[in-house]
Amino acid sequence: MRFFCIILLLAYIPLSNADTFNNDYSPPLSAKENNALALANAWIEKSTRPITDGTGRVTYYFGDSLPTVVCSPIKTCVVELEEGEMIAKSGLQLGDSTRWKVSMAVSGNGSNKRTNLIIKPTDISLETTMTVATDKRVYQIKLLSDPVKWMPFVAFTYPEQRQMEWEAYQTAMSHEIKQNTLSDGAYIPELDFNYQVKGKALFKPLRVYNDGAKTYIEMSSKVEQGSLPVILVVNGSKNELVNYRYQNSYSQVDGRKINGRFIVDQVSKELILTMGVGGDQESILVKHKG
Repeated sequence: MRFFCIILLLAYIPLSNADTFNNDYSPPLSAKENNALALANAWIEKSTRPITDGTGRVTYYFGDSLPTVVCSPIKTCVVELEEGEMIAKSGLQLGDSTRWKVSMAVSGNGSNKRTNLIIKPTDISLETTMTVATDKRVYQIKLLSDPVKWMPFVAFTYPEQRQMEWEAYQTAMSHEIKQNTLSDGAYIPELDFNYQVKGKALFKPLRVYNDGAKTYIEMSSKVEQGSLPVILVVNGSKNELVNYRYQNSYSQVDGRKINGRFIVDQVSKELILTMGVGGDQESILVKHKG
């Protein structure tokens, strides 16, 4: 009887804190640790909203905040990774691998192959996190289970992808501009090349165009070795003098050759380049086809 009482008394002796497991116990944190937690919580709770492309996909901005996937035990959720992205060995980790099931499926072919994570909880009111390490990045995703609510598809848009698309666009535009820019800097889409050149004289122009204010008549470099033709404007039945000047050919610093050209201070329907008199006269007719 005495021995039994001693056991009862021992049962009522309170245990020390070291011997007590308390879920509410939080270790003391330093100012640095509290600051780190505040930064992490600010990222977790950041109010950036996902977007959709109209296909049912909930699209998160990767890295901007903690993405959440809501699933239901009677449905499956699909998390799509970037095309060509592969999960590393042991790269899929779940905080609760007992009550959450995740499998992988691959869609697409060749470089368009895409890894999809098929997520399914086994119960409701569950919360955990999923870490996915790939050959491109690391995902940290919050998982929630609900009796009926769910997200069929979850995808991501990537800042580096948008940057690459922007750089590709700028490169394409620069290439287009370079391809459509003459050696003297004139932009071809802004020029009018709709001219017809008739005649067989040695001073026949290489190219004629206008920029809406002036007419440019590009000539062969051989023309500069002798006399230059005279330019006249055809005005009805009359050939009239026009203001113009000749710019000799030259090479730019990058080595590009600028052809010699006549620069006519107006845009005319018809121009004549002429040289010589009488039976020795030669002429070239330049006519706008518009």
